[in-house]
Amino acid sequence: PDRLRATNALLSRHWADLDASQLGNAFYDLVRISHRETPALIREYLTSADASPLPFDPFYSVLSAGMCIEDGWSRDFALSLIFCKDARKRSAALSMLAWSWRGELSIPAQHVDALIDQIMTSPASDFANRERAMLLGLSGEHRSTSAFLHLLNRESVARDVRIAALRALGRVGAVEAKQICLTIAQDDPDPGTRISAVRALVDLGFEDETVEAAAKAYFREVLNRSGNLSIFTQSGKDESPILIRWMEEVQE
Repeated sequence: PDRLRATNALLSRHWADLDASQLGNAFYDLVRISHRETPALIREYLTSADASPLPFDPFYSVLSAGMCIEDGWSRDFALSLIFCKDARKRSAALSMLAWSWRGELSIPAQHVDALIDQIMTSPASDFANRERAMLLGLSGEHRSTSAFLHLLNRESVARDVRIAALRALGRVGAVEAKQICLTIAQDDPDPGTRISAVRALVDLGFEDETVEAAAKAYFREVLNRSGNLSIFTQSGKDESPILIRWMEEVQE
């Protein structure tokens, strides 16, 4: 009954009658039943004068609802926030676009340039560079290559940030990054980083013997440690038929 009352209040646009938890649950319920009013409610709430400035918790819940239904307006709203002054909302928008959005994502040229500038000027400890690299990879803009190489060449950059930079190099077709990817694929002490470099090389079209050797060395290491490669074969984590073939050959 409480959830039903909250949903009815939301449909009636009575924002003030709901606390952050009730509002989030009401939007979640509308998403689950694919209610036709959900996109309009998201737009109205996020732009409502009564809700400005938006508290973080309801803001996060409502924008998350927009991501769940792949609402184009919510996508554009999140893009407009990735450079806002509010650090929490900026981080949330970056994270949602990089991890939650599954629809079409066209990043305007000015946003690409601004993301590159943020990567080039931020401290090595800035973990948000992971999401920035992911978004730049999705943009397909080759001029982002310098930002990815910058992350790979800096000391003390977090592992996940380096992995995101490697995957993005493959997505933007940065063939000039072959040597640094190959060096990482062969020598990096972290297995996850090594296989990310191999994936980048495969994406770039370098399926030569050296890349194959680096991939198989990685798969043998995983096989020796765990006794199987089920982390790839069962999760569908690896979509590359080339890597799947190399993995199968190692197990034979």
